[in-house]
Amino acid sequence: MKRVWIGLAAIVLAGCGSAATEPTAPTTTTRPAATTNPYPLPAYDYVETRDGYISAFVNKQLTDDELSRIFYNLKSWYTTQDKEGGWFVQINCGTPDGPRLANGKFALDNLGAAQTGLAGAGAGEFAPLDTRQPCNA
Repeated sequence: MKRVWIGLAAIVLAGCGSAATEPTAPTTTTRPAATTNPYPLPAYDYVETRDGYISAFVNKQLTDDELSRIFYNLKSWYTTQDKEGGWFVQINCGTPDGPRLANGKFALDNLGAAQTGLAGAGAGEFAPLDTRQPCNA
C-alpha cells in the first residue's frame, strides 16, 4: 500500500514541477491601417418638437441613402436611451420647420407599435419625399 501512495505522490509532485519553457520570439503589435467609412453619416441636428416627434434638419442637399442614414442613426440612438413608445421623424432642410425632405417612424416597444401602426417593437419605416424641394440652406 505504501508503494501505491509513494507512486501517486511522485506523479502528483511531478505535475507540480515547473515546465520547461522554450524562448519565444518577441511579439510586436501594429496598429491596423486607418480605414474610412464608405457610408459616412451626414451632419445634422435634431430637436424633439413634442413627445413622440423628432424634427431633424440638414444644411445641404442629400441623397435618399444619406437621409436614410440620418433616420436609422436616430432610431439606433433612441433605442439605447431611456425612451419608450413610438416616434415620428421629419427630416427638413435648414431648420426644424424648413422644407420637408423625408419622413419616418419607429417603434421602441409594443406601445410604440400601436402608436405608429408598425408591425412590432423595433420596427421602423423610412420614406424620402419624391417631390422634395432643393435644400440650399
